[in-house]
Amino acid sequence: MRRLSAFLLCVLLLSGYTAAPAPAAETAEAPAPIPEETTGVTLTIGRKLALPVTEDGIRAYYQSLDGFDRYVLGIREENGDFLVWSAAMPYTDTGEAPDEDTRFDWIFGETGYCYALLEGRYTMDEVLFAGQGSITLNAADEQSGPITISAGLDRSLINTDTGEPVPQQNGLYCAAEVRASPREIPLQDITILTLPGNSTAASLEAVYPGADSLELVFDTSEQAAFPQLQICYNESLGQLSLTCLETDLRCTVSGSNLYMKDIRAEHRDTYTTVTCFLGTALPEESWMHSAHANAIQVETAFLPGYDWSKGVLRLTFRPFMG
Repeated sequence: MRRLSAFLLCVLLLSGYTAAPAPAAETAEAPAPIPEETTGVTLTIGRKLALPVTEDGIRAYYQSLDGFDRYVLGIREENGDFLVWSAAMPYTDTGEAPDEDTRFDWIFGETGYCYALLEGRYTMDEVLFAGQGSITLNAADEQSGPITISAGLDRSLINTDTGEPVPQQNGLYCAAEVRASPREIPLQDITILTLPGNSTAASLEAVYPGADSLELVFDTSEQAAFPQLQICYNESLGQLSLTCLETDLRCTVSGSNLYMKDIRAEHRDTYTTVTCFLGTALPEESWMHSAHANAIQVETAFLPGYDWSKGVLRLTFRPFMG
């Protein structure tokens, strides 16, 4: 799927290339054509913008029919290079992030080479890091929960200082690599963390402690969606609470693991709260730090073979690393 997504980005970048004059006096030639035998391989070949690269020039090129025919939502300059966030035309600027897929491109200021990095419903506010043809975002996904996404150019195919393609015997030039992983959230940063979900009534059917994790199994047969969850952490008590809105409790809950001393659940009104007792680690008890969590990862998934009717919320505890 990632290769297919990157290939579609390649098509977007290459469409209309031969008829696209540079926006200024300088005109750049495309890299050598890709041999036919590489069809189906994930490729992304950069266009070149006219030099010098400026924000005004980027906006003009993106919106032109001979350029990308896209609306620039934001530009972030990084050490002379540019991260460009754009949406497909036609687009009306409402001042808010569009409710549609957007795209991040990387433009090398020294050479003008432009490469697509990532496409999806992401915003510039979610970008944590950008540099040398790569970005890292913290995002929220309705199916997988909070995630960290990294997208970058393959350094064996692209000089990430200048954007120049590295000569390859088989004619391949560049492939943007995208990785997604559960977001690691420091416990001290959690006052109330809300995970998006469905307001339709659900039920908590099982709770399974693992060696370093906790899994909550929900009946998701009504909407094939998880209930909305609120995660809170009380550092003074060492308690991590998961409040599942519009959720019935249909199981008994108990157990412990390397990071939890105990776990309890109770149902009130229209919500169910699962409380994990993590305990506290005193500074003088440094020998206990390896068994005391200071961060969690949150991810969700549907159990295979259950036709979207069983959803699992998984918390993975991370040890004290200070």
